[in-house]
Amino acid sequence: MRKLGGRKWKEVSGGGIDPSRAYLCRLAPGRSIALFFYDGPISQAVAFEGLLNSGEAFAQRLMSGFSDARTWPQLLHIATDGESYGHHHRYGEMALTYALHYIESNKLAELINYGRFLELHPPNHEVQIVENTSWSCVHGIERWRSNCGCNSGRADWNQQWRGPLRAALDFLRDSLAPRFQEQGRLLFKDPWAARNDYIEVVLDRSTDNVERFLSQHAAHELSPEEKSRALQLLEMQRNAMLMYTSCGWFFDELSGIETVQVMQYAGRVVHLAQQLLGCQIESEFLQALAQAKSNLPDHRDGAHIYEQWVRPAVVDLPKVAAHYAISSL
Repeated sequence: MRKLGGRKWKEVSGGGIDPSRAYLCRLAPGRSIALFFYDGPISQAVAFEGLLNSGEAFAQRLMSGFSDARTWPQLLHIATDGESYGHHHRYGEMALTYALHYIESNKLAELINYGRFLELHPPNHEVQIVENTSWSCVHGIERWRSNCGCNSGRADWNQQWRGPLRAALDFLRDSLAPRFQEQGRLLFKDPWAARNDYIEVVLDRSTDNVERFLSQHAAHELSPEEKSRALQLLEMQRNAMLMYTSCGWFFDELSGIETVQVMQYAGRVVHLAQQLLGCQIESEFLQALAQAKSNLPDHRDGAHIYEQWVRPAVVDLPKVAAHYAISSL
């Protein structure tokens, strides 16, 4: 980090950055983003040190993050999982409520959000981020692609399955991307722009919103059949992104629920590719998955897990009809 306009950079890795201010990070080409770095020790105390056992103690610990040695407006903020408040820590949401009430009613600090803080106090320092690093793996980002040694507690297990699993998903993604682009050009002005904006449909699948999205991105006026095909192509791409969900690699075992869910997203990609593009890609995908070996002999490898849990979960039109009929009763 350094002051804006300054020449000399200061190394602040390993928790050395001051979290009380906003920072500017320059992006290419000619873009930038404002970044906030959360208070690590207090966040750690919330998650693992029982800080949510007392709302007043929580408030006092938050206030301890301020320092009279600083001569600038200070922001105190933490980053914690929402599930800490009531799920991991019973009554944790009550401790949070009390802490905020305690701080506000005693006028110890002003409650604010990032947008308002930025408006009042724009960054006067800038940072450069070390590439390919993460907070939860000392090996950079290897936890998501290799047997780096990081695991969640089973020392007798290995994570050699991570690399082959990612390679299998990369094969699936890269094999279908050109076909998506080729078919998407028949329906969309820009298939990849439509893919990116499809989040607006995911968040609101009302008929009016879907029609608005299609009118914005369609290459021409689409027939009902073309609209259906267009949306299915985008669903294929959405699942091709979902299959890289972080927690699929985070834990110890290939057959874990998180990693199986990743494979189910991949199974949806395979199913839609077969329906829409006529791509018989499943057998090659399974060959790649077979290279990912489970720590549990009964589960063997990724291909076996796919056959056992993913393929039976595929929902075809008869299953949809059966579900509709049953729920209609």
